Amino acid sequence: MNKRFFGRLLTGMCSLFLPAAVTAESTLPAASSPTAFYFVKLGLALLLVLGIFVAFAWMMRRFSGFQSSAKGDLRVITGLSLGTRERLVVVKVGKAQLLLGVTPGKISKLHVLEEDLEAEIAPTQFDFKRKLKSALGQKE
Repeated sequence: MNKRFFGRLLTGMCSLFLPAAVTAESTLPAASSPTAFYFVKLGLALLLVLGIFVAFAWMMRRFSGFQSSAKGDLRVITGLSLGTRERLVVVKVGKAQLLLGVTPGKISKLHVLEEDLEAEIAPTQFDFKRKLKSALGQKE
């Protein structure tokens, strides 16, 4: 449904702006330099395009079903890249932890972990904010 909605939205937007782009005449005089009105018009067109881009990005985030944070009892604990497109991922589902093999075409359950892996992982290992501040030489 989402792909169909965005396809229709894109088609509608193209049908609105295409006739204006095809029939538009040059606003510049033949042998003169651009005027201030030309730059104002160019700036407004740029703002319109950026506004459309921001609105489209917001709609993609809002309606595409991506989660910005983990909700409930499903979380990715850690992951390891095995190649350009293959990964090993430890996922916590409820109280169980699963080792999954992830490839572009398939996700396979490899093992059910009996002991919690979260306790063994140091929380500072994934603290990007702290690492960035230390790299930039700032105090916390």
